[in-house]
Amino acid sequence: MNVVQIVVPNPDNAYRKGAEEIAGKHSGPSINRDVGEFSSLLGNLLSDVELGLLTSIADRARVETFDNFLDHAKQYLKEKKKNESGAIAGVVFEDSLRRVCRKYEINDKDQNIDFLIAELVKKDIISETKAKRARAAAHVRTRATHAQWDEFDLSDVGRYNQVHRRAYYVPIR
Repeated sequence: MNVVQIVVPNPDNAYRKGAEEIAGKHSGPSINRDVGEFSSLLGNLLSDVELGLLTSIADRARVETFDNFLDHAKQYLKEKKKNESGAIAGVVFEDSLRRVCRKYEINDKDQNIDFLIAELVKKDIISETKAKRARAAAHVRTRATHAQWDEFDLSDVGRYNQVHRRAYYVPIR
């Protein structure tokens, strides 16, 4: 049950509900049937994880880590520390973009961000509107990671953090 709860944190998910129902039974003499049913549920859950239909445990841990980074970036933004906020959010943005590319078999090695965004549009993975937002975020990321502090301002970082936080949780089509 613990594994199901870790892999499927949403209590409304069908796997989670089914597992809780089976685990909540006071099986008695029918325990063999219930163990078999739970085993079958776990097998189907594993298949869906392997097919990419559910996030992996590693992806979930990564999301939590990057969510913490974004929280730090947001806090720096509240403190009007655009440099720190831009640099932290930039790392998260680039990592996320490259992971999406790898997921869709776009080689990201030694490729610049503009090329990767164009490839995602070409493969119809993101819309042109999302690509424009990604290019704007990439601009802030580049300026922040190259210490070009005067080439972006607090409002740029604020828009960038908002776009990135939304994009990070919205499933890519």
